[in-house]
Amino acid sequence: MIFIEAKAFTKAAQVLLMDKNLFDDLTQSLRDAAAFERGEPIALRVTKFPAPPKPMPAKEVLRLRKRLALSQAVFARYTRYG
Repeated sequence: MIFIEAKAFTKAAQVLLMDKNLFDDLTQSLRDAAAFERGEPIALRVTKFPAPPKPMPAKEVLRLRKRLALSQAVFARYTRYG
């Protein structure tokens, strides 16, 4: 006979329930995605991201930074690289 401490059993039951809920959520998400692809109306929030900018040559970056009269550190901070 196996004895399981009540606290451990409760925790195991919570994990199983959470896994079941997660599975149900993922299943519904896949159904929604398939319906979206078929063009069916569904209540989804769709986010479209713009294409990343084209790489800029170093000389062009330097020209831009000088035209804006920014130090390298300030320019990096504005462009999220610093």
